[in-house]
Amino acid sequence: MEHFVRKPHEYKRDLNPLRGYFKSASIYLMKQLPTQGIGADQAAVDKFLQEHMNPENGKSIQMPQMRVLVRDAKTGDRKMQLMRFDHFLQDVQRKNRIIAPTMTVYEDPNVEKSILGEYLANNLALRKKAKAEKFKAHMAGDKILKAIKDAEQNTLKIKNNSMSGAHSSPHTILFNKSSHSTLTSTCRMATSYGNANNEKFLCGNRHYHSPNTVRDNITSIIQLTDLAQIEVVARKYGLRAPTVEETMACIKRSTDPYWRHPGEMLTIQRYVQSLTDAERMAFVFVGDLYHTAQVNDQFVRQFLGRMATKATVPMENDVELRKSWVKKLDANTEAFVSIVCMREINKRQFKDVPMDSPEMGIIAQTIKQIIECLDDYRDFIRAFWVTDNMPASVYWMPSIVRQGAITSDTDSTIFTVQYWPQWYRGQLDFTDESIAIANTLVYFSAETIRHILALFSANLGASVEEIHRLSMKNEYYFPVFCLTSRAKHYFAWKMAQEGNVLPEMQMEIKGVGLRSSNTPPAINSQCDNLESWIMDEIMAGRKIKLKQVLRAIAKIEFDISESIRRGQFELLSSMSIKTREGYTNPDSSNWIYSDMWAEVFAPKYGEAPALPYVAIKVSLTTDNRTRFREWLRDIPDRALAARMEAWAEKVGRKDMGTMMLPHGNLVANGIPEEIIPAANIRGLIALTMTPFYIVLETLGVYLRNKNNTRLVSDDRWLLAKDWPLPELDLVNYK
Repeated sequence: MEHFVRKPHEYKRDLNPLRGYFKSASIYLMKQLPTQGIGADQAAVDKFLQEHMNPENGKSIQMPQMRVLVRDAKTGDRKMQLMRFDHFLQDVQRKNRIIAPTMTVYEDPNVEKSILGEYLANNLALRKKAKAEKFKAHMAGDKILKAIKDAEQNTLKIKNNSMSGAHSSPHTILFNKSSHSTLTSTCRMATSYGNANNEKFLCGNRHYHSPNTVRDNITSIIQLTDLAQIEVVARKYGLRAPTVEETMACIKRSTDPYWRHPGEMLTIQRYVQSLTDAERMAFVFVGDLYHTAQVNDQFVRQFLGRMATKATVPMENDVELRKSWVKKLDANTEAFVSIVCMREINKRQFKDVPMDSPEMGIIAQTIKQIIECLDDYRDFIRAFWVTDNMPASVYWMPSIVRQGAITSDTDSTIFTVQYWPQWYRGQLDFTDESIAIANTLVYFSAETIRHILALFSANLGASVEEIHRLSMKNEYYFPVFCLTSRAKHYFAWKMAQEGNVLPEMQMEIKGVGLRSSNTPPAINSQCDNLESWIMDEIMAGRKIKLKQVLRAIAKIEFDISESIRRGQFELLSSMSIKTREGYTNPDSSNWIYSDMWAEVFAPKYGEAPALPYVAIKVSLTTDNRTRFREWLRDIPDRALAARMEAWAEKVGRKDMGTMMLPHGNLVANGIPEEIIPAANIRGLIALTMTPFYIVLETLGVYLRNKNNTRLVSDDRWLLAKDWPLPELDLVNYK
């Protein structure tokens, strides 16, 4: 909505770091000199800075020299030359060129347009259309059309992404050495701004990794904020300015994870004491709803309450009137309204609700309420959320101690708003009101990042028409999200996607450890059911009984152990063995197991299918020379033992920690009886049960280690026949 952003032409480029530094230094000195007993005179301070901050006289400012490639206007060849950093930036701004975070510079699109850029822009539009049609089919229950449109949008995605690979390869006509680094760095900057904004806005968490960062950020905020507007807004809404103590508490919340230094903190406190009420409000409240609520609780409660309240009386049945309010929505606001009015939308897409229906009457009136609320708070939003301030220390984002951004990737951030419904309602639950409050904060986050990315894009050199090209959309809403100890591994209930409230919540599982095609389907299914049960218990407000979970897992492990002893393999992991030509070094690949079967086991258990085939992975205890020899010695079938010994000598094997056995032969005969005594049952259980142990770590139970010294089923009491608690049936749970 226009409440959260400026008009495109109002975003101005500023590539003059000296000018900003001069203003910051002037403000800081004017605040600090009185604390040292020195009279502060603005004219004298400015004169001092002008003398000592002129890079031309070399007194204190030493501008770094850059090696740059400059294209010869006549020949078109590029030549390396030295250029001072500030001159480099001036040249970029003067010629209106685009500058990437890597400092790579591209020609102004108005001078020369990229053909590939136009190709990508067209593909983006086509993909957006295909995705919209996919979700329409999904909401309508048309699985075939959904699959077709999903394949279409995925094809366009692959085409777009393939450009990056083509740019990186010197063997294609699209080779452009700088493209991939430009794309990646820009993507990461956008994600970092998203993470930093969410941390500060939702959690009051700022990346104050050093004392200087705190001082710099205080100075920057009071320099870039319209303090007169702050005072007007504060008087209008009765906002209380934070005290020095509250301001220091705000600072310590963000410094304690990184450093503690009484001397530095005292210096910062003196700086805070020199600030006016308006300056403290700017520092504490700008882009920080968390600390705004800490100081002005009732104001924020009233604001959030109005935003999250669904209309109870429908709008009059005037179709044109209703349409006029619906047309005011942008994508983010439509997604927000869809959540607030999810019961009225009722398993449909927003646009499929008839305009003259009673449900649309409630929806349209809710839209009116939300927009009128935003209109009423417009001056607050503009004063505190639409400023020139950017989140601090985004350049060092990987080192931040996060509170809200629970996971992140190159181009995405997943964040929690769990605190806010608890703060608003005094408890954690999943009522319609809690979900509406949570999504109000999601909406604010999605809207505020638009402004920040527009500021960033302006400095990159984006044209007025493309100022919002770089954007982050609200893609999913997860009412329950379970993080694991493994990177990029999580499971969640998905309630909304791409602005659509799904007809039924869907399971979202990420990470090969939680869902591997090598894990038996029966194991994957039971693990999925465990994850569903955990999330259902959370949403129902019930405490998870850990003993129930452990018993269910112990019983599965016991079944695996017994099935292996019986020669069964259905609960073991599988892998694929390719033809010999499919491996760069076949003699040190899985291919050797096909050779082993052919020479050792085929005479007794039959020839394996033609390669490639699916194989069952069996871990063995014969992973050293002594145990391998003992196993060979104890095999009753001495002919088979001799064949194994001869094969091992041929391939140079003196031990064997794993075997890959052809699935087709095991279906007919089971695991060969000669292998069962050597089977590493604990290792097989640990491998097969990997997803369960990842889920246990989500619940705070850490048992897994590389030596498999501890399994859940080691606690035999979990297998007791007289179990006192209700059984958790992971086979039939839905």
